[in-house]
Amino acid sequence: MGKLPTADSTWSDWISVAQIPVEWLDFARKGDRKLQFIVVMISAETGGQLDCARCYFTYENFARGYLDLQDNVQRAKTLAVALGFAVSAADKKVHDAEVALIREWAGANIDLSGAPEKARRKFKKALDKTIKFFRKGNQINPYKICREIVEIAPVAERYDILEFCMWVARANGVAATEEVALLQDIADWLELDGERFRTMMGKILPVGMHEVEDAEAILGVSSEMSEEETRGRLTEEYRKWNARVTNFDPEVQSQADQMLRFIAEARDEYVS
Repeated sequence: MGKLPTADSTWSDWISVAQIPVEWLDFARKGDRKLQFIVVMISAETGGQLDCARCYFTYENFARGYLDLQDNVQRAKTLAVALGFAVSAADKKVHDAEVALIREWAGANIDLSGAPEKARRKFKKALDKTIKFFRKGNQINPYKICREIVEIAPVAERYDILEFCMWVARANGVAATEEVALLQDIADWLELDGERFRTMMGKILPVGMHEVEDAEAILGVSSEMSEEETRGRLTEEYRKWNARVTNFDPEVQSQADQMLRFIAEARDEYVS
């Protein structure tokens, strides 16, 4: 970090030879961390070590460390599997297509590449046990799971989890009313933007797949809104979908036609 002066020098007290900003340090874990510092004096003539001193002290790290973040990612994805099963079982039915999708997602997203064979067998056994749990009609508390995810996962990861849950609801070809209602709750509990939620719904769960066409979930209107707010919301949705009627993709055209019909029905219901 520096050189001694050419003249002989005697230091009677501590002297600062280097300053290391704490933001330079990459901590593995949050909490009290034991740090070791080493100061070495090297001969300019021979390159050999003249002397060495070490010191230790504890530093309280308030931020999550890189190993904490890795653990949190895996924990959030494990919790996402539980949420996926909760969505699947919301209508009191767990379809084979939904189970297959959840298995595939878990295999692709939960990293067991470096885990021993025993850990992989344990994970598979736990997944099979979870499937049996939900197929027997048991339920979990999705709100509690979402709150833990909010604590440990960044926003982008939470959107990925919401998207996964939507694909689960889509897996058997029909989005049940209970599944759509739970998806809306999950978006709220994960503290995600309502407009982006509806955009994702429009892409993954178009109105034609809904068992019951829910204006609140699909269009973002409710009986609690004023007539002016409802009219503005429906006008915004109309402009968005009307622009897609002439899209080159026939599937997009079909979805736009369905949405325009649905918007007209919602206008009759919510706007006098």
